[in-house]
Amino acid sequence: METLSAPVHIGCIPWMRFLLAVSLLTIWMSTTTGKITVEVIPPNPIEGMDVLLHVHNLTRGVSVHFWYKGDCSHSRRLLVSYDKKKKATYPGPAYSIRETVYDNGSLLIQNVTRKDTGKYSFHVIKIFYQTEEVSVNLRVHYGPETPIITNSVTYHQSGATLKLSCHAASDPPALYTWLFNGKPQNCSQELIIPNISRYNTGWYSCIAYNSALDSKMFTVTNIILLNYGCPQLANHQQNVGT
Repeated sequence: METLSAPVHIGCIPWMRFLLAVSLLTIWMSTTTGKITVEVIPPNPIEGMDVLLHVHNLTRGVSVHFWYKGDCSHSRRLLVSYDKKKKATYPGPAYSIRETVYDNGSLLIQNVTRKDTGKYSFHVIKIFYQTEEVSVNLRVHYGPETPIITNSVTYHQSGATLKLSCHAASDPPALYTWLFNGKPQNCSQELIIPNISRYNTGWYSCIAYNSALDSKMFTVTNIILLNYGCPQLANHQQNVGT
């Protein structure tokens, strides 16, 4: 029995080495043929910047790749396609001249605007007609634009409720602060003052602030309380930061 056990034990060594070699080969193949990913560079772009949708892990077996603004299911959303064998670029219906595609699959978008915000899809066709698709979301920051102050009513008389609302286009959404004759009031998009009197007449300022861009804009409105007739409003808009 002992003479039979020795050859079996020795024979296991080559088999274990074979399994180890297969495991190492599998790990190597998984690292060299990883799934395609797309990175937005810079990660938080601002209007006017150039943005690169950088493709990672594009294998050599790709013959053609496509970029879409949105889903790949709509041909009218095709930005550009690229034939790697011919080194040729073919603009699509959604092409705007600002897009440049590279041999490694990456897409450059020049002078981005807020309208470029959204989903982008990267589609590849490999040899033997295998396909792969990945998408990425692009968010372009902007603003704030000059705020607009609106009144809830046309006439302001003693004892009425004054309601001012402020809005400024911004991404991320603006933070709002109100001033009355230069003194802070509250930090909200609306300012409501019930039972107004002559002590509430003066200059009301709305400041819109974009925390991501560290920029702000403000608008000033002069409210004059009258016993009869319309209030006199004077609006002044000025940029106080970038």
